[in-house]
Amino acid sequence: MDIFPTVLELAGVSPVGSTFQGRDVVPVRGASWVPFLKGQREQIHAENHVTGWELFGRMAVRKGKWKATFIPEPYGPGEWELFDLDDDPGETKDLSKIEKDIFKELLIEWDRYVSETGVVGIPPEYGTLRID
Repeated sequence: MDIFPTVLELAGVSPVGSTFQGRDVVPVRGASWVPFLKGQREQIHAENHVTGWELFGRMAVRKGKWKATFIPEPYGPGEWELFDLDDDPGETKDLSKIEKDIFKELLIEWDRYVSETGVVGIPPEYGTLRID
């Protein structure tokens, strides 16, 4: 998500507005790395920035040091897990049963990501989460 805005800035090209040639344009989700690469900023995204992604049935959402992942069987546990990347960068200790509020917050952010991006192809049993 950050490659496109970075390339645009390096090329000196502004993103188009909300429409182009009569069609709606989806806003760019990422941030340019240029200020970070020039040493003008210490990080690309703010600490509370939320990033979601999905690829090949694997799904994840991250906010700060917290990351929730879903890796379907047989490659993973087939359920959402929560990791503290500061203490566990290898993602070996699932904290979803311990840090319940943080886990719930990230799953809500996942729902928001799915809603905002129109993610398709997620099997119904993995779809938008229902959080009680």
